This record gives sequence, structure tokens and C-alpha cells, in this order.
Amino acid sequence: MQYSVRNFYFITLLILSIGVLLLFVKYEDTIDDAMKSSEKLIISRVEGFSKNIDEMLKKEFPESASDIFNCTLEQIEQLERHLRLFVGEQYRYVYMVAKDEKQRWRYVLDGSKSISEKGEFLQKFSPESPMWDEVFKTQKPQYKIQDKSMGLWLTYLYPVVRDGKTEFVVAFDFAIKEQKEMGKIFSPLRDYLFVISFLLVLILIFSYLLAYLFYKQKQKSSIDPLTSVYNRNFLKDYGEKIDLNNFAIAVIDIDHFKRINDTHGHAVGDIVLRKIAQSIKDSIRGEDILIRHGGEEFLLFLKTSHSDQNISQTANRIKDSISKKDMELENINIKVTASVGVNPSPWMNSSLGDAIVIADKMLYLAKTNGRDRVEIFEHKQNRDVLKKTEDIALAIEEERLFAFFQPISCVETGEIVKYEALARIITKEGKIFYPAQFLPLIRKTTTYRNLSKTMLKEAFWAINTYGISVSINFDTGDFFDETLFEMIYAMLEENKKIAQKLTIELLEDREILDIQAIVSRINSLRELGVSIAIDDFGSGYSTFHYILSIKPDFLKIDGSIIKQLAKNPHAKEVIGAIVQICKTLKIKNIAECVEEEECLEVLKNLGVDFVQGYAIGKPSFALCVC
Repeated sequence: MQYSVRNFYFITLLILSIGVLLLFVKYEDTIDDAMKSSEKLIISRVEGFSKNIDEMLKKEFPESASDIFNCTLEQIEQLERHLRLFVGEQYRYVYMVAKDEKQRWRYVLDGSKSISEKGEFLQKFSPESPMWDEVFKTQKPQYKIQDKSMGLWLTYLYPVVRDGKTEFVVAFDFAIKEQKEMGKIFSPLRDYLFVISFLLVLILIFSYLLAYLFYKQKQKSSIDPLTSVYNRNFLKDYGEKIDLNNFAIAVIDIDHFKRINDTHGHAVGDIVLRKIAQSIKDSIRGEDILIRHGGEEFLLFLKTSHSDQNISQTANRIKDSISKKDMELENINIKVTASVGVNPSPWMNSSLGDAIVIADKMLYLAKTNGRDRVEIFEHKQNRDVLKKTEDIALAIEEERLFAFFQPISCVETGEIVKYEALARIITKEGKIFYPAQFLPLIRKTTTYRNLSKTMLKEAFWAINTYGISVSINFDTGDFFDETLFEMIYAMLEENKKIAQKLTIELLEDREILDIQAIVSRINSLRELGVSIAIDDFGSGYSTFHYILSIKPDFLKIDGSIIKQLAKNPHAKEVIGAIVQICKTLKIKNIAECVEEEECLEVLKNLGVDFVQGYAIGKPSFALCVC
């Protein structure tokens, strides 16, 4: 919890730092864009000058611009005076060239003020860039950035065209001073933005250091120096931020710790505390929160999926790890045990304090009942829930629990190969209730076992009556209920002759921690001829280790993936990958929730074996088998 808050601030500072850097880069890009815009503006202005020169030539030589070659030197000098008007600090050279009959470049007009730099009329001109020929051929203006060592910034070329033929090229050479003037305009802004960005980065770095030092100090004050786990300060500072919906609470107390201190001294007692804290840390996960709550008492927040079975296993594992811990200190062998009280549902309490009180009461009960044990609180349901539970039990007793059967067909042949039995409760008023509306209320109760027994009877009745194959759902957690599992096994053994027509679909209601235990029970059912399917694959806790251990006969592809076929292009790839895995492992696959016939052809092309859904048939009480 503390680390997550600290990381939040550090990540925020990092993002802000990156944002400032990107802002500076954006400023640089903006300035560069402004420079380019200025260049385009200047080029546009020069293009206007070039057009003026072109118009001047039209007035002077209305018949043909090439008549300029027949001009006297006085006329040439007069024309060059027009060009010379453009020469100055901004435009260093303005001149006009043409190609002679041998396609050699010649000066025609030159507006240079310096005699030494001026090109004479019809003097040979040797351009260094192919751009001149390109302008001559394409008849389109162009410009080029020049070598600054020559005192030039860029050269602009404009073609003078008559009757589709390029007769002259007007050239403007910009002085480097023009670019420097532009740089002077933007340079202060660039420097200003750089200073602002630099100062912002310094402020962010300073803030980061302050935050780091603050949280280091905060962490130090929240850590117990003896055991290196959190202390009560952590609970005071961050207790309200703990989401009780995601945790179970356990209170762990070392049995007869006062006797250890009195017999061996506090130094030995401190060593025992450190070893016990380490043993608990070795038994929990990174998302669990361990706090030294008192002298020899630890408070543990266990991240949970609301499974009492998981909480019980973890609490007993912690207790056993403490009792097995090697406590041989200074040639003294100390036997240490611990008592554990657990509140599995703190979200049902009004506050964190009330939730801890309940766990503490369970700790007291564990000590009262002999110590070295785990006691888990069982919340009493409120009246509404009890009333609903009683109604469900009454519905089963009055035979208002029915199995609705939904067909599963072969993709290749379209033939119905089996049916899935789905539980439905019908009220006295004729209203239908679905499993999600009543199963969560009766889990781990006698009513749930009676429901399971009724559904198995319905499945065997359908198999006997119609000779069909039937699938029935059970949660993985059901296989850890000794009474329920023995009942399932007994009914299968009683119907052993038709058990091979029954498939048990395992619903993943939780992560399986003891997979070997469930594999052992599944194998005992397989010996009676039952097939095994993993339901809703792709949405639960299934892993390849889980599949390889259970070795199911069928794998049902979760309906949420099938429903995305029409709108998500990656859905095909996911389904195709699952199908390929099934083929490799020799497992038959079933696509659930196939609601549109258009999907059937797609699934067939992907290699899906069987399909189930409204496109095949809705769940029905009246089972018609042709």
C-alpha cells in the first residue's frame, strides 16, 4: 500500500518531467516551423519580384524575349539598372542567364553593383548545381540552401517562359545577413523557452528528491525495527486506504510467548519473533500485508478471491510453518506454535476496526479451544438472504427445480451429439430463476447439495429415457466438499452402466491451489466412465498446467470470445490458437454462445468440433429427441 502511493507520486513526477521535455521539443519544432514559414514568405516575395522582371521583359520585347540578344550595350545597361534596384543587403546578386545555340549557359543581365563581381553580357556562366538545368526543363521555380562560407544563404531561380519554351532564368542570391536577422528574431524566444524548461526540470527533480526523502522517512516510521514488517503506524496512516472487499483479515498470536521470555530472556524472545515474522512472510504473497500489531501478535491482510477454502488453506499453512520452524537457539530447542483467528468477510463489517475485532474474537476462540489451531468466523446471513435460501430449499422440496436441456451439435455434420443440463427454478407464479440468481446464496449448504443431487437425477433420467449424452456443471470448489463429492461418486457408481454418457463440466469458480487433490478426485470419477470438460476456457483461471494435469476430454471455448467474432478481428486468431492446442493435445473443443448462423461457417473453417448456442437451439424443458 505504502509503496503503491509512493510509486504513484514518483511516476507522476516522471510523467511531468517527460512532459516538460516534450514541451521544449515542441517549442523547438514551433520555432523551426516559424523559420520555415518566414522562408516561404521571403520566397513568395521574391517570386513576385521575378514576375515583375518577367513583365518588364514583355513590355521591352513584346514580340520575343530573345530579342534582347539584338540590343545595344546602352539598352543592356538600361535593363540592368532595373535589376540593380533589387540588389542590397537582402539580395546580394540578381542576374539573368540563358542557353546559347550549343546549350551553354550565358549571362544576359547582371544587376551586381561591383564591377569585379558582375557578369558581362553573353559571358559564359558555369553553374555548380544541376538545379539550373532542372528549372530550365521543368519550367518551375526552385530554391536551394547555399554554402554559408560564400556569404550566401540561398539561391532562388525563376524561369521566364514564352510559348512553352524557357528562354531565361532569373536568379536571386540571398545574403547570409537575411538569415542571421531571422535568427536574431527567434533566438531570444528559443533561449527563453530553454531557460523556462530547464527551471521546470530542476523543480521537478527537486520535488522528486523531496518526495523520495519523505516516503523513505515515512517507510522507516512504518516499519518495525525488530521484525522488518509493518508496524501499527502503517495501519494508522494507510488503514483507511485498504479495500476490505479484496482482503480477508487474520490475527496471528504466538502461543505462550510470555513463557519464552520468562524462561530464556527477552533477547531469545526477540530472535523468536524475527524468525516467526520471516516464516509468515515466506508463507504469503507480495500483495498480502503483514503488520506487527502487538508484542507477539501479527495482523495479516490476505488478498483473496472470496473463497473460504483458499483462506482456510493459507491460514493453516501459516500455522503449520510456524510450528515446523527450527527454533534451536544457543543449544536450546524451543517449541513454538501459534493460534490464528480469521475474519474471511471484512467487507460485511461497518469499519476496519470492527472487522479486526471479529478476527481477534476468533483468535480468542482458537486459544480457548486448545491453541495451535485456526478458527474462521462464519457470518450469519441477513433475514432477506435467509428467506431467499429457504425459498430455494422449498422449491427443491416441492419439485420446482427443473433441468432445461440445450443441444450441442457437431459442426461438420450438424447432428446433435449431446445436451447440457441447466438448472432452472420456477416460482409458484410461473417465474423462471436462473443459476446466477440462486446458486451464490446456497453454496456450501445442504440446499446446494440437494440441488446437485436433483440435477444429477434429472441428467440420468434423460440418459435412460432418450439414450442421449448429457453434460452437467460443477464448480471446482465442489470437489473439495467431502460430503458433496461422496454423494456425486455414489450416484455415479449407482448408474455406472450409463455413466459413460455423462460429461462433468468444471466451472472455474476460483484458482486451484491444490491441483493434485482435484486431479485425484477427477481420476476416480473417470474410472466410472465419466467424461470431463473444462468450461468457459479463456475467461477464468485455466492455465496450461491445469489443462495438462486434468487432461480433459472437452474444452469449451468461452462465449465472450465467440461473441466477438463479428467485431474483433483478433477473435478468430484466439479461437484458432485454442483449436490448435486442442488438436495437439487430442482434446475435443466446443464453442459456446453461438447465437448467429453466420458464425457457424467461420467456426467450421477454424476447425471447431462442436457448437452450442441459440443458433443451434435454446434451453428447453420439453426435450424432443428425433
